[in-house]
Parts: sequence; C-alpha cells; structure tokens
Amino acid sequence: MQGINLSRTACSQLLQIARQKVVLRQMGKFAMVERVRSINLHREDREPRLRSRHYIYRNIENPNPPPTEIEVLLIDNVDGLGIMGDIVKVPKKLWRNFLCQARLATYPTPENIVELSKEIKTMGDNMAILKKLGKYSRMTLQKIRGLHLPVELLPSPDGWTLTKAHLKVALRKVGIFASEDSITLPEDPHIKTPGEFVFTLTMNEAVPLKIRATLVETPLVFTEETVVDKIQVWGNPPVTPDEELDPAIRKFITTPPIDLDASMKTPSRRKEKNYIKY
Repeated sequence: MQGINLSRTACSQLLQIARQKVVLRQMGKFAMVERVRSINLHREDREPRLRSRHYIYRNIENPNPPPTEIEVLLIDNVDGLGIMGDIVKVPKKLWRNFLCQARLATYPTPENIVELSKEIKTMGDNMAILKKLGKYSRMTLQKIRGLHLPVELLPSPDGWTLTKAHLKVALRKVGIFASEDSITLPEDPHIKTPGEFVFTLTMNEAVPLKIRATLVETPLVFTEETVVDKIQVWGNPPVTPDEELDPAIRKFITTPPIDLDASMKTPSRRKEKNYIKY
C-alpha cells in the first residue's frame, strides 16, 4: 500500500510540475509565465527546495487575451461616438472612467433597450432628425452658426448675380464641403455693391441655418492685406437666435460638446513640490 501511495504522490507531483505556470501581477497588468527549470520531486509533507535557477521564468503568450473593448448602449448624444439609442464599441477605459460615471451609457441588456426605446418614441420626429444629423453634427452646427463667409468675385460695374456655385466655392475655401442642393440663395441674388447678405445652409436635409456672408471684390493688384483678411471668419454671433430654433434642436445645439480625448486622459497622481526661491 505504501508503494502505491508513493507512486500516486510521484504522479501528482509530475503533473504539477508539467503544469507549472505562474501568474504575476505587475503595474496593474497580468502576465502569465512558467519556470524554465522544473522543480525536483519532493515529499508532500515538505516544501520543495528552490534554487536560484528555479526563479527564472519565460513569458507565455495568452491564447485568449481579454477583450479591450466593450459594447455599450448610449443613453445620451455623445459627440464623435453616436446618438442616443446607438450600441457602439468603446475602450474599457473610456467606459469605466467617463461614460459610466457621467451616465451617458449603460449595458445593452434587453431591459435597458426596451426602456430606452420607450423614451425615444416620446421624442417623435425630433429623434429622427438627430439620427439623420449624425454623431459629429453638434460640433459642426455650433461652428457653422458662427461663420462669417467671405465671397470673392471679380469687379463688375453692373453688379453681380450670385449663384450657388459661388457660395459652394467660398465654403470650400473655409473647409466646408457642401452640395448646391443644401444652399438656398437670398431672396434677391442680384447684388449691385459689395456688402453683407444672408443665405441658408441646410445640414443633412434636416436643420437649416442662416449664414452671414460678405461679398468682396477680388483685388486685381497684389496687396499685403485685403478686405478678406479683415473679416473674422469664425466665432461670430449667430444670425438665427436660439429662441427661433426648434426646442429639441435648440437643446441639442446649445449643449456643450463632449471632448472624448480629454476624458481618456487620466489625471496624474504625482504631487508637485513647492520650491522656494531665494
């Protein structure tokens, strides 16, 4: 019986040595390693004698690494990520440090999806407009509202007839690529003298915005500073006040955009030392 027990002990120790894998935790991350030199056989009632060679490990590649992203259900509009009701994949760090704490997203369980769908139905057509606008629409709308567009045309003694092509080219110069179908000319496109006028730009066939523009003559002789250089293109007061917008669109536009890049940055825990200068 004693020989049988010893053989079982030896077999169990051999299996233990064959499966020797150690999990180390360093800097908040897990690393799976195994011993390069196996441990000698030892009795069950005694601890194994470990030498320095037994503390040499090699890394083991994890065949099933943990996922770095997680699916979440957005319960609010998040700029650059999605609209309320969208199910998106985000990094776990973003979910843990920002979206969950700010209550902008939750787990996409069937109960949460049904509860959120009821809230979306109460919004009616406003939710359909937000879906049509897209995830980058709030930042775009806020920037376009403060646009003062310079439109350059060659000098003409008889005046100018403004076309959609003129406005399309002027918008492209400031970084806005719009189709002619989204541009609505002013009531009287025949402009006799350079000056300000207002036209309408519709975003994604959903939200029309009035844009301030100024028609200027292109100088035929080179000058260091032109009239266009004196125009403040961005950051101007909007033409259409907030009160004239639809309540849902007004709430959507006036809400400050969410900076996801800033939320991903974790604050440093290093304490700054106060040095006294003599």
